[in-house]
Amino acid sequence: MIEVQSLAKRYGSFTAVRELSFVVQPGHVLGKRPGGVLLGGE
Repeated sequence: MIEVQSLAKRYGSFTAVRELSFVVQPGHVLGKRPGGVLLGGE
C-alpha cells in the first residue's frame, strides 16, 4: 500500500498542489501522464 498525506508542490512563490492525499491499495497501478494527469486501475 502507498499512502500520501498533505503533499504540496511549489514553484517559487506559486503553489501548484496543496494538501493532496491519497491511498493506492495493493494490486492497483498508479501512473502519471504528461500534463500531470494521474491514472489508476487494477
